Amino acid sequence: MAMSAPSLPGPPPAGSNPEVEAFLSANPVDFQAASRLRALPPHLQRCVLIRGSLSGVRDASSVLMSRVRDAMAGAGMAGGGVQPAMPAGQQPNNFRAGDWMCPKCNFHNYSSKIVCTQCGTPMSVFAPPSGSGIPGGFAV
Repeated sequence: MAMSAPSLPGPPPAGSNPEVEAFLSANPVDFQAASRLRALPPHLQRCVLIRGSLSGVRDASSVLMSRVRDAMAGAGMAGGGVQPAMPAGQQPNNFRAGDWMCPKCNFHNYSSKIVCTQCGTPMSVFAPPSGSGIPGGFAV
């Protein structure tokens, strides 16, 4: 079974996102997977990064490529809508920072999901997840 080669060492490309570079140094992936992540627009990079570390996965490069595809597919279907933040009194009891409510079916989704578990509607990439408390809305 062949293992993926880690991304090439050396300085990051000019103008690269420091959060992406930190993610890539903490999660060794092959050059192609790293390049695909770096090539995404910043809002889609955040969609990939919000899903968390690749530690413990069998093939980090494949998982990263899948997350990049998910982010790209979600952006194409999002339609640019903005998800309003849900007031604290209306959130489910188990609602945590980064969780979000689906604008279509009102289902509570965990922060690791970028599409609604119930109906498949993508999380709005233009609005912060409810309760994140971070400008831009994405905890990395």
